[in-house]
Amino acid sequence: MATLRSLTGIVALGVSLLLPGASGARSMLAGADIQIGELAQLQQFGRVGSIVGLLGDAPVCNAGEAPLDWLTAPNPNHPLMNFNLYRLKDGRLQQIGQSWTKGGLGAAQENACGFGCNPYPSGDRLGVGCSDTYSAAFNNNTLSFFGPRSEINPWTGVWTYQGSHLEANGANHPHGPIDHRLQVHDDDLDPALNEGAHYFYECYVLGWDDENHSNSIAHEEATVAGAPGGTWTFDLSGSNTSLGPAINAWADAVITEVPANPTTDGHVRLAVKVTPNGPNSWHYEYAIYNHDMD
Repeated sequence: MATLRSLTGIVALGVSLLLPGASGARSMLAGADIQIGELAQLQQFGRVGSIVGLLGDAPVCNAGEAPLDWLTAPNPNHPLMNFNLYRLKDGRLQQIGQSWTKGGLGAAQENACGFGCNPYPSGDRLGVGCSDTYSAAFNNNTLSFFGPRSEINPWTGVWTYQGSHLEANGANHPHGPIDHRLQVHDDDLDPALNEGAHYFYECYVLGWDDENHSNSIAHEEATVAGAPGGTWTFDLSGSNTSLGPAINAWADAVITEVPANPTTDGHVRLAVKVTPNGPNSWHYEYAIYNHDMD
């Protein structure tokens, strides 16, 4: 949840099971288990000067063996959705944008992950094997239910309504063209300034009753088109979604998980890439990311 500064800039990476794809095997845990499905949307919804506001979709599946709580605020027991964008350029992976956190507003009972949906009788919970996909447009149209990431305990997935941004401002407060959205600078997308760059959209969904955080995050490469001052487009059709964070796309970095087996708090990840400059000289790129350590 928290973004930490690295020696190369601001990077937010993550932790994963290194599973082959977002539509992979169901976990069958005894409790509820959030698993991200196939990512399909990342769209621009506003602009202020040289900064654009994006949002993506959030395909949430319940891979566990118990219903997943999806009660609408002020009830705190619902999924919390986070959207990030990264750029891999010249051997360096950088986070170039992040959104606020979107609170769930009730669950449909669909079967996007192909697990076989056992629907819950109301929208208060997501049934076993079921899915609900919040589209980019729906997320953009429900900005009042976004709040700061700092309001959430990333290890427990707990959010409290009392004292929150939502309580202070109400469910229908106004927003500007980029407020709460995934904000990105034109210069970080401009093909003239980023020749050969690769971009990765990442969706991370927390739940207080989620048994396994490692499959609650997924990423997919996005092909970016457009020009500064205009509307950027992001094509996610060229590859499949991969479970796990965007750090996995930094294939030639060595990644260490700390601690290896957390019991009272979450994980951070340290990534390092070493390349030779010449005889007896090397270049080091570091990134450190806090996935779910409070």
